[in-house]
Amino acid sequence: MNGQQQQQQLKQQMTQEELQRTQVLNLQDVQEAVKFEKMTSKKPAILVAILGIASIFMGTTFGVVQNLQAKAEVERNKAIEKRTVVQTEKTLNCSYTKLADYDGTDYTLERTFTFKENKLIKEVKAFKLSPSQGNPNGETGVQNYLVALQPFLIQMSGYELMVERDKTTGVATTTTTINYEILDTTKVPGLNQSNFRFNVEYNKDSDQTKIEEDLKAKGYTCK
Repeated sequence: MNGQQQQQQLKQQMTQEELQRTQVLNLQDVQEAVKFEKMTSKKPAILVAILGIASIFMGTTFGVVQNLQAKAEVERNKAIEKRTVVQTEKTLNCSYTKLADYDGTDYTLERTFTFKENKLIKEVKAFKLSPSQGNPNGETGVQNYLVALQPFLIQMSGYELMVERDKTTGVATTTTTINYEILDTTKVPGLNQSNFRFNVEYNKDSDQTKIEEDLKAKGYTCK
């Protein structure tokens, strides 16, 4: 093979190699272009998805905030109403104690009055009876009281009388609740009205000062 033929053969090899390199480069360019196109085509979709999620989240958050604000407003209104009730209603606590009664018992009568603008609206009487310390007749006295108590135990609109006994201390407590705002005093049985433990002693809208003065004159301690 002469020199001219060798040069032609070498030229043909170089042409083929350049062609292959060109094809590889073109293929890489195409792949990069496809990859870029995929990436750029995904971006709008991703952005739209992000914006959609953000919108949903903001909308939900706004709704939650509105609900919380509404609940807070309701609680504030309740607090204001409660403060108003506390400011307009007052209580008076009075008690009377007698030790070593004739039947071997001790008793305390605790009375709690509720006033609205200084006018009586409610009273709770708690009569507590217990055996006198060291008196053997005390337990019998409490048992007799509980038996005799049964006809007094009534419930009606505005008037309720209940009893319970503490097994540990032996104290028997009768609680009379009087709601003057709804009670028709003419319907309270005469039996209950004749007993100082359970009677309705005052009328609706009785003045706080007069009740306190009356009870203190009867030996009660008030505060």
